[in-house]
Amino acid sequence: MAKLKYMIFMFLVISIVIASGALAAYSTFTVKTSAKDYNTEQFIKPCDIDLGGIKAVGNPNANFAVSADRAYAVTHSADNYKSDKDYFFLDSDLDTCDIQQATCSLTGNDDHNHNYVTSCNYNAAVKHWECKVVNNDKTERFEYAPDQGAVVYVTNFLVPLTGEETDEQTDEQTDDQTEEDTQEPTDDAQTSVPAITQFTVKTSAKDYNTEAFIKPVTVDLGGIVKTGTPNANFVVNANRAYAVEHSAEGYHKDKDYFFLDGNLNVCDIEKSTCTLSGQNEHNNQFDTTCNYNAAVKHWECEVINNGKTERFEYAPDQEGAVVYVTNFLVSIDPDNQRPEVTATAGPLEGDAPLEVSFNGQVTDDTLIEAVIIYYGDGESEEFTPNSASYNFDKSHYYTKAGTHLLQIVAFDDQGLAGVAEFNVVVTGEDAINTRPVADAGNDKEAVVDVLFKLDGTGSYDPNPFDPMLTYEWTFEDGPETVTMNNVDQARASFTPERTGEYVFKLTVSDGELTSSDTVTITAVDSAKRDLFVGRIKTNDNQVYFKPGDKVDVSVNFAKERAKDIDQAVLHIIAPKLGFVEEMGPFEIDDDDMLTKEVVLKIPEKTMPGTYEMRIIISTGTDQRVKIRRIKVI
Repeated sequence: MAKLKYMIFMFLVISIVIASGALAAYSTFTVKTSAKDYNTEQFIKPCDIDLGGIKAVGNPNANFAVSADRAYAVTHSADNYKSDKDYFFLDSDLDTCDIQQATCSLTGNDDHNHNYVTSCNYNAAVKHWECKVVNNDKTERFEYAPDQGAVVYVTNFLVPLTGEETDEQTDEQTDDQTEEDTQEPTDDAQTSVPAITQFTVKTSAKDYNTEAFIKPVTVDLGGIVKTGTPNANFVVNANRAYAVEHSAEGYHKDKDYFFLDGNLNVCDIEKSTCTLSGQNEHNNQFDTTCNYNAAVKHWECEVINNGKTERFEYAPDQEGAVVYVTNFLVSIDPDNQRPEVTATAGPLEGDAPLEVSFNGQVTDDTLIEAVIIYYGDGESEEFTPNSASYNFDKSHYYTKAGTHLLQIVAFDDQGLAGVAEFNVVVTGEDAINTRPVADAGNDKEAVVDVLFKLDGTGSYDPNPFDPMLTYEWTFEDGPETVTMNNVDQARASFTPERTGEYVFKLTVSDGELTSSDTVTITAVDSAKRDLFVGRIKTNDNQVYFKPGDKVDVSVNFAKERAKDIDQAVLHIIAPKLGFVEEMGPFEIDDDDMLTKEVVLKIPEKTMPGTYEMRIIISTGTDQRVKIRRIKVI
């Protein structure tokens, strides 16, 4: 894993030690797990065991070091037996069980806040606690041996395959093989490579400053604990996301995450670059990009998920699918403390779209170089305070159902990190994004050689969870090509130099969907105008109406030239709404500024949409046309 300035791939696990007179809770257990024949109850040897994606062979036991207060899946399989998967949870307070009382009951939560109730009875004959764990009406059993330290025995019972089942499996394999043998080869079949199902992960830690290997280092990969000198080796399944934590004396512990795409073996060293896109068992998206380093014969890869980048090296020339994962640890400086992140957030559960607000403060004894907010849904933000304190007050919309990890991570100038995190549970159906609505404004008149302002502020997005709209104005048609100002703003402008009609298009985007609207601006020579049309209002500039609403249209106008006007006529027409109103004729004298009003009603059965209303004022020698849009919701 590459060394980055801010180590943005680093995730912090904060250990809180509570001083009290109680016994110290277990942090890890040694799990000895085996399988027995369901009928004879004899140990099955050998037995293949997969615990949380980590594989081992039992003869009869396979031993794993696992973290307390986490749920684990364990699968046992062997030749001539049906494989079987069980789940177990080990409560860190098992050491509080008192053999003098003979019974013990505990309640705990795993790292996903799922509840587990553990009930144990002490068997004095074997000096073991016989325990069962209940979660969601499912019961699993194990034995806990307090006199051996934190040792737990997990036994599974496998059912032997019958002769018919064995024959069926053989027949299926034969049929599949026959089909493969007789199928005509295609170009794809000739070049395809079977996907990798398992990787050997060799993981180590280096000093952040010297880049020397740290020996020994304790490695926790998915709850399985080993010691690296410098490497600790694990066998893991492909297409799964894993958490790996490195810790060593004199260093701050650090947790990273990685994902290994099963199609890494299709990367062609002749092309030197490789791009893959895959999903883990929870359908989270992971994009892998690799570059081949011919000097060391390794692919140097990075994986991006939810705005986070992780790095590893893949060695195709070594036997098996070998991957190297390296973490960099920061040495403990007694004079430097981690940044402290305090935050509150809510609501943390609800139907999509769910708006979560969060605020708080970051403080540090030196300098806060970066604050990164990972929303857990693919989006993230980064800030560079460069100060000893930083306040934040933000909100974010979650549109997809599922559990999202919201993290506020702060880094100081020495690479130490502090974190506050929240699980956001979004229920219901995914929120559907609808198109924004572009509104380029009403068709208007402009005056030659006078700056005219285009107005797109009537555009809007029906979805509250979308980011702010972006704007793009373009010139479409006209008597001349014009130079526009502020084309990426809601309001743009231009100056016409010739009379005629200028057509502009406004396109708005919410980052995913777009919509467009056009507006026509008619440039005129002011010396040829009889009329000046002032303000036109609908219900004091109301824009949105409902069926049945009344629309009060107010038109303000005066004469433009010295000559009096005796035959002015006003028409208000909106054909699709059934509006056809006429007023006049009336006179306009020198000092008159006339205001005419008419009240119209939107029909009850009007469908939602945008309707055009034309205001026409004519004098016999001049005619002014203004257009307003009425939006019915």
